[in-house]
Amino acid sequence: MAFEFSAQVEEPKQHFNFGTFFTTVVLQKEDPWTPAQAFLCVLQAAAECDGSTSPDEINEILATLHRSRIFKEAGPEQTRQASKVVAERLSKRGHRALTEACAALKEQYALPVFAHAVDIVLADGGFVQAEADFLNELMRLLGINSTQAQQIAEVMNIKNGC
Repeated sequence: MAFEFSAQVEEPKQHFNFGTFFTTVVLQKEDPWTPAQAFLCVLQAAAECDGSTSPDEINEILATLHRSRIFKEAGPEQTRQASKVVAERLSKRGHRALTEACAALKEQYALPVFAHAVDIVLADGGFVQAEADFLNELMRLLGINSTQAQQIAEVMNIKNGC
């Protein structure tokens, strides 16, 4: 008598993912974002989102840093160090750096940093699709709703129109 085995082997529902595993391991070894670094990362990403950073955008970032409570508490050396860390992370991590920075920001900073980002994007007098795409993504990452974004856009358009 012959026995037939017709057992079906089910595929596991959860597959091991090397990308997720190694990203998680790498992230555990990385230093967390400070509020100042996260704030500055959003500002720098806003300036760079169209592929170039204009002198007007740089001046707007510097003016924002001088007015910001986060940076008033930090001295010039801490600000330089934060800038160095942010530049390195943006260079190495790309979009992931922006995602991490937005996640690290406290909810109370979401609207102000978004408003500053819109201001920086508009500072050079032009507006291209890459900037629109960036601001749409930033809205999502920061949890900014459409009404809030529209209000900020209207005010910044007036501010930068003069």
